[in-house]
Amino acid sequence: MLSAKKEQKRYFFYLLHELLKMSCREKPYIYVKLIGSKIKGLVQDFARSVESYSEANDLTRLIDQWSQEQLFVETFIDRLR
Repeated sequence: MLSAKKEQKRYFFYLLHELLKMSCREKPYIYVKLIGSKIKGLVQDFARSVESYSEANDLTRLIDQWSQEQLFVETFIDRLR
């Protein structure tokens, strides 16, 4: 992830979002438990590469969706923001 280009990182978050949504339908929260500990580092890595408001807004919208869909506890979501 660290060597990925910024656009690839953004697409990675969209893919991650879809995986999280699908996992909650099939096997409740299996992926959330597996990758939850890694997400904070991924978000920080992406945030360091952000150069515009629209780039930051993309990730913020995903984090807001995670909050609305209750994929993570709210205290964890707050730390991601």
